[in-house]
Amino acid sequence: IGGDIRSYYNAIWQRFQPDGCTIEILALLSQVRGSIDEQQLIAMMHDHDSYKFASSITEFKHLLKEQDTTKKYEIYHSSFSLYITNRLGLTIVKHTNDQIAQYCEANVDSTYSRENYLHHLVNSSQTQRGLTLCDQEWADNCAKHDVSPDIVMHDIKECLGIAVDKDLPITVIRLMLLAQRMENRNDSIMVNDVDKFVDINIAFEKPDVAIKYIVRDNILLIDLLQALKYLVIFYELGYNEQALQLSGS
Repeated sequence: IGGDIRSYYNAIWQRFQPDGCTIEILALLSQVRGSIDEQQLIAMMHDHDSYKFASSITEFKHLLKEQDTTKKYEIYHSSFSLYITNRLGLTIVKHTNDQIAQYCEANVDSTYSRENYLHHLVNSSQTQRGLTLCDQEWADNCAKHDVSPDIVMHDIKECLGIAVDKDLPITVIRLMLLAQRMENRNDSIMVNDVDKFVDINIAFEKPDVAIKYIVRDNILLIDLLQALKYLVIFYELGYNEQALQLSGS
């Protein structure tokens, strides 16, 4: 983080009340992946007080991405997330991930929990539990619940990196083999069966899943003619959000 931006963040940080819940909310927002629903964020807090939350969030709303009517929150710039992480230190960061992991354990059927539980567990005080959880059964369960293959591969590689750092050779070999199997599976889907996966999810009225096989990080995963076909289908079925995402790729 550059000197000017750090000074700006320092000035903001000094205005926060250390005995309030503002710092706890910032800690949680610095560790969650992507945007988080307001009620989910409140449920992650030690004191599930929506009134305290509402009064605290106003202190730094200008540092969050613009909200829509769904009341989802996300820190606007990654530099502020990094600043918060560095400011809090490793112990509090691990404790914060403990809080989020506990929320995920209590809400196993939520999309956020399915997509992010392993990530938070392995970055918490229970790293070894996270490394143990990262196996074929976990990966298959992710696929069953339409978790993006990119998220699955990211978390496997994250666990692999931690296992290397902790000098756990058996775990490293196991995770390398898991990563290889999942990469082969994903490559096979993209080469041979992408149309089938997209069509099945559209048929089951799951456009948010279908789009994952068409676009990744605003990059088309299929050829232009296929993309145009699905663009028409999305518009015809009223899946405007996915159509806009596809047209912007």
